[in-house]
Amino acid sequence: MYSVFRRISAAASALTVLLSAAPPDIYLVKAADTKYIALTFDDGPNTSTTNQVLDVLEEYNAKASFFLIGDNINEESAKAAKRAWEMGCEIDNHSKSHSYMSEMSSEEIKVEIESVNEQIYDITGTYPSFFRPPYISVSADMYDAIDVPFICGAGCDDWDEKVTAEQRAEKVLSQAQDGQIILLHDAQGNDQTVEALKTIIPELQKEGYTLVTLNELFQAQGVTPDEDSMYSVVPCAVSGEEKSEPEEDEQEENDIPDNDDIENGKLSYDSVNMSYQISVPKPSDQIFLDLKFSDEAKGGASGCIANGFTKDGVYYWAMLNWKAAKNGEVMLDIGKDTITLAYSEDGEDRTTDDEELIAEARKYLKGIKNFQAQVWWVGDASYNSIDTTNVKIRNVYLKNPDTASEPEKDPEEKDFITGDINGSGIIDVTDITELSLALLGDSELSAARQKAADVDGDGAVTLADLARLRQYLSKKTDSLR
Repeated sequence: MYSVFRRISAAASALTVLLSAAPPDIYLVKAADTKYIALTFDDGPNTSTTNQVLDVLEEYNAKASFFLIGDNINEESAKAAKRAWEMGCEIDNHSKSHSYMSEMSSEEIKVEIESVNEQIYDITGTYPSFFRPPYISVSADMYDAIDVPFICGAGCDDWDEKVTAEQRAEKVLSQAQDGQIILLHDAQGNDQTVEALKTIIPELQKEGYTLVTLNELFQAQGVTPDEDSMYSVVPCAVSGEEKSEPEEDEQEENDIPDNDDIENGKLSYDSVNMSYQISVPKPSDQIFLDLKFSDEAKGGASGCIANGFTKDGVYYWAMLNWKAAKNGEVMLDIGKDTITLAYSEDGEDRTTDDEELIAEARKYLKGIKNFQAQVWWVGDASYNSIDTTNVKIRNVYLKNPDTASEPEKDPEEKDFITGDINGSGIIDVTDITELSLALLGDSELSAARQKAADVDGDGAVTLADLARLRQYLSKKTDSLR
């Protein structure tokens, strides 16, 4: 669903988607010109494909991390996992039954995790350091019940037999960067991935990458993994044995406010998925972003924070939308702001306005601390796809209840520009959402908003205004009237 997040976010018009287990004698020091990458494999162990993957790793003197499913561990398959461990690879937890754990109770989650932890301990003599959630489906209860960091990664759809070995290799190599985690599968019979590895590994080594385990990756990058976070990439925080000093502009950009009234969260940027991984100190109804605009972003910006949950066997990606007209603070109010709910069906990305599901999404987002975030640049009342240059997120934080500001009121006397139905100073896809809700009778427009919503100027707010606004934003017309 991370790819769904990227595609839906980028095509905004369609909406209106983180050293104990390592062998103890291994210590890595980051050199200035060294690049590290971590191959990871899900759904083993087995006696065939797991061993074939290990054969390729052994041929190229490479390491990887294996996420085991407890139900797949038996006396024979455990020998393959033991072989991986003895080769210097890492063994981690991928649940007992590979079910949608986001729908489980805390007790059920612990059963899924603890039994596999014990199985892995019996094989390696060490408990796993990381957990990969099945289907990358997570919940607040999972973060509370599981006391190791979660791992995602950049994949290549190698679970799909229609994706060829060549396509898998090409996708992995295109996503390679220092600190990247790669998500692959060693499920029984996955011969295409074994074949793809014969291209992936030597090409990565040719490009200067050292293939390491997850523990080695975090150590080499100078990052201590946070058990309340999920990682797809581990950006380097050190150079040699010292932390590198940021350039003057970079120091300003990453400035974290020193203020007793706020609690700072954590933020990192994933250049492969063109998204931020953000976390707040505790679940909250109101989350604040600190934005920095370039001179080119005069038209403002919109974006979202998001996470996914499963309901009745369907995985939904809940996106809380925001927009801003200038540098500074943006408040996201989970209880009130627009939520876009996306899912996949028959290979197509879709959205739903089901009120019960959206209420479920609000409840879920209020209970978690970790999100993905993206930025879309808006200029001259138009939008491009994901923008990573003109507008950046500098910080994410919470405010103490007595200092948190209320959402801006909508004074009747305020003059909104035509088409800017929510009065933010920007005409974009969220105005389409506002108008759609009003036409459906799900919200009421104040006099000022009604005036802005009368796009065609005929004195009434109708479907014709919605159609005109859509045409304008999709650049099929140069003016609203």
